[in-house]
Amino acid sequence: MSGLPQRKGLRVHQRLAIHQLGLGSAMGAAVAAALAPSGPAFGFGLNALDGSINNVAIPADLVSQPINFFSWDKGGIFDPITYAFDASFLAAFPDPKQQEQVHLAFQEWADASADGSRRAPQANYHWDRLTSAGQNFWDLRTLITHEIGHVLGAGHPDAIWFNTNPDTGSPYNLNFRPDGQGGLIPAAPLGGEVMNEGNTPGFLPDAKPPKGFRFGEYNRKLSKDELAMLDYAYGQQLRFQFVEDPASADIVLSNFQSDTCGDQITLGSGQVTDAEQRDPDDFTQGARILAGRIFLRDVCTDAPGTPTMGFTPLSRYWEATNQTGEDVVSVLVRTVGTDNLNPTSQESVGSHRLTEYDNFLDVDATESLERILHQWSHPLGDVIAPGQTTKVALQQDVWDWTVDSSSVITANAQIVPAALVNTIPFFAPQFQGQPNADSPSVAEHVMRAGHDHDHGADELSAAATPPAIAAKAILLSNDTAEPIQIDSILLAPVGDLNPAVITEALLDQLRLLNRFEEVQANGQAFQMTLDEEAEFFLLLEGDVASLPRDVLARGNYLLLNRPGWMDDPLLVAVLGRNSGTQVTNYALLNTSTFVPEPASALAWITGLLTLARRYATRNPTAA
Repeated sequence: MSGLPQRKGLRVHQRLAIHQLGLGSAMGAAVAAALAPSGPAFGFGLNALDGSINNVAIPADLVSQPINFFSWDKGGIFDPITYAFDASFLAAFPDPKQQEQVHLAFQEWADASADGSRRAPQANYHWDRLTSAGQNFWDLRTLITHEIGHVLGAGHPDAIWFNTNPDTGSPYNLNFRPDGQGGLIPAAPLGGEVMNEGNTPGFLPDAKPPKGFRFGEYNRKLSKDELAMLDYAYGQQLRFQFVEDPASADIVLSNFQSDTCGDQITLGSGQVTDAEQRDPDDFTQGARILAGRIFLRDVCTDAPGTPTMGFTPLSRYWEATNQTGEDVVSVLVRTVGTDNLNPTSQESVGSHRLTEYDNFLDVDATESLERILHQWSHPLGDVIAPGQTTKVALQQDVWDWTVDSSSVITANAQIVPAALVNTIPFFAPQFQGQPNADSPSVAEHVMRAGHDHDHGADELSAAATPPAIAAKAILLSNDTAEPIQIDSILLAPVGDLNPAVITEALLDQLRLLNRFEEVQANGQAFQMTLDEEAEFFLLLEGDVASLPRDVLARGNYLLLNRPGWMDDPLLVAVLGRNSGTQVTNYALLNTSTFVPEPASALAWITGLLTLARRYATRNPTAA
């Protein structure tokens, strides 16, 4: 009945993922009593040592063996956990912007371990992005976030609840929730956990969802399920440090490829590769993680057109004319959808361009963790006078980021709402009914994944075929402080040009090509008033009934017949105005997964070293 020999390398056990999450110097029930938020609203599952078999991980039974789980503490001293990219990873993801997604994933775990505000009862922690059908990519940052969780000690909550224990013939039922009194109770996962094996609406908590990760889905913020795990297993702030030498790193990230894709392919794997028992004579004391490895694939090599792994950005370009009656000195925009403070691109152009840019996370927006305030200031010529126009461009690393609020600031410090309209893609899947255990054909259409798994797996997988789409539309919304009068909407297919960002040169080229087509209704230019918090759909292709029911009830849609236009990059221009500004809002929809811009080798190396130094010294501040 011996446990894992000291410093013996762990092997993947076929009954459970060996992706691990870890503990720290404070362990077990005492940590749960001191730190775990009360209430049975969330849960987590850890991996533990099997006392009867060497080199194996099983679901942790935290009721009977409360400290038998894996975690990092590096010999009792919790130093930073270091990580590095090996040559295969750098070859697959060569651009610093791609690598930044990895750094942000590690930072998310560090921030979540120390942020008390996330544990407040009113905190928004449910981060499912389940309206992502139609996006032909797998999100790099989400996959890394998931695999980091395994290397820290966490299992798949849905697998360790629903999967069958071959020793008993019954489900494991080893997902746990704090009971509000310092203890734990077994409970089914609720869905939404980053660490789930699958996450399809209509399954949890009644039945395990199909295994897999969907196209375009990103769910990057750790929910309270993961926070509870961190509090139980670690009870202290985690710190990560990027290093350049894989030989000296605790966690190494690698790339793998496969010559076979099939209906389902492996996207990534997180493994604990070295661990030791805390007590060589008592496996119930758990194990100290010593090393880990994360494998990620970039493409499915035998299937042309198969989604790549990375991120799909959204580019916006605003031409804002000052109609406040006063001089304007700044433009302030708050965006929702990413917390990456390094936009993939931003600039201000023209004779009245704003010469300085700054941004910061909006800490006052407690309802969200992904709001950034962007400010452009110091216009050329000191001010933007009434009637003058300034041009601002911004691209961020998600395909559906929106403007939550926007304004111009006058020389007299007056804040005037700006008429910035949100424009994002909308794709409705072929089946919108809630799948369940009795309708596998619907579930398979959503996921194209296997259903009846008798054992877990040590990787995150995904279907290789995108789901069918019932409707393809452009979603317009207004989150500013007053209604926006829309005077005109223009569409320009740009798939042949395949632009990465919106630039003045691109707009000039499209005008020269006479590419813009004006949206019309009843033979006239389409005009409308978009009220605050209102949405409007331009249906380019598909079934009207697939639009949201409230939209159908209000009639907030316009039918267009433009088949194929949402399958390639599409530039949308919305001419809007309010009491203080007139803005032409450009948005570039359906761009390709991020591809590095052509650059010299020296520029690439310089960018990589800059990011490496930045993240090597970046540590979160405990709340």
